Amino acid sequence: MTTTFSFLMTAILGLVAAGYAWRIDARRRRLSFSVKYLLSLLDVACVSFYVGAATILVIVSPHLYPSEALFTPATLGALACVAFLLFLWSEGRHQIQLQRPAGIVFGEGAILLGIYQIVAAIAFHSPLGVTLWATIILPVVAGTAVLGSILPPFLKRHEHHRILDSIELVGEATQSEYVAPTPECPIPEMWHMLDAQSAEAEVLDFLKSLVETVKPQVVLETGTFIGHSAMKMAEGMKANGFGKIITVEYDPIIFAKAKQNIDSSGLGNWIEYRNASSLETPVEETIDILFSDSDVKIRESEVRRFLPQIRPRGLVLIHDASSSFQVVRDAALRGKKKASSPSCSYPRLADWSSLRSSRAELSADSSLNFIELYAHLNRMPMETRSHIAETDIHQVRRLAALRFSPRQMLRCPPPAFSLPYSILTSTP
Repeated sequence: MTTTFSFLMTAILGLVAAGYAWRIDARRRRLSFSVKYLLSLLDVACVSFYVGAATILVIVSPHLYPSEALFTPATLGALACVAFLLFLWSEGRHQIQLQRPAGIVFGEGAILLGIYQIVAAIAFHSPLGVTLWATIILPVVAGTAVLGSILPPFLKRHEHHRILDSIELVGEATQSEYVAPTPECPIPEMWHMLDAQSAEAEVLDFLKSLVETVKPQVVLETGTFIGHSAMKMAEGMKANGFGKIITVEYDPIIFAKAKQNIDSSGLGNWIEYRNASSLETPVEETIDILFSDSDVKIRESEVRRFLPQIRPRGLVLIHDASSSFQVVRDAALRGKKKASSPSCSYPRLADWSSLRSSRAELSADSSLNFIELYAHLNRMPMETRSHIAETDIHQVRRLAALRFSPRQMLRCPPPAFSLPYSILTSTP
């Protein structure tokens, strides 16, 4: 009776653990019970299964094998469940952040279960009976069938369109940034994103603050995506009471979603949206702010194209300029190779520490008419802020007031301008 009660309590604890895991995983996926979520619910069920199984095996192992060595079927099963659980939980996180297809966690989990059965049978010399073969073949076949049905259509879809599919299925929600750490942004999880393509939430807030501070008449954005950055800058223009945003999106499917979002936002009076190529669409206005956030391979060409139209003391903003987007970063730092050329059209690199030590010289340099600032969205130390305040450069003082931390400053006189303009790049 005691043994039966113990196993009953163990089973209940396993179910409780599985239920708790189900709740947590379903909440992070923003799921509800619905037929359209069937594959996603199977993903959640797979994770819950491994949590419950690990809980039960950890509890029953001492009772099933009280006098044997640590290496027993129960302990091996518990370790395997924990290892698989960690892997599948990470896969679930990537599934949410990278818009991987629903069902991929279930497929991988089922295949891992079949593989474990093979390893356990070999390790403990289990007879290969019908039941064992069934526990090996059925999970592997089921997992392979699911992966074979979801991966080919997924791989044929462009990443931008996968994001639209995900938004259509579960909506949008703020989550931690997922990119790998870089020297420019060592803790990307400190920032938050709505999806894998839109600018980070903190960058969106910065764009609004920048518009309210700089008071631009015309902002040109390349790469509308679904309209978050355009709408955030439009909020700043609405607060100013004047201005216009021209935002350009090449993909017609993405453009349709952006148009829908902008039209329903109530900010359409401040935004002119275009379904066109940023390298071809005509822009007659003088540009106060250029925000380059389109295909990474053409951003340098965009900047070169619109640079003659940038108003003196205007701003060029380049998103995704950290080492994780090397194409953008290489373009932004192109001037480093031309540092020795007096006719360079891109700036010469100077460390912030060098600038700080020679700020008096820079302030007195009448030829200093180009400043390019690489800003990180981390909190600025008080010491750095005080050094910025002492630097007699208007753009730096203005950005310091916005609490953004400069890392590098670059300078070189451009051939077509007599007044400075600034380039900012965000790195998360």
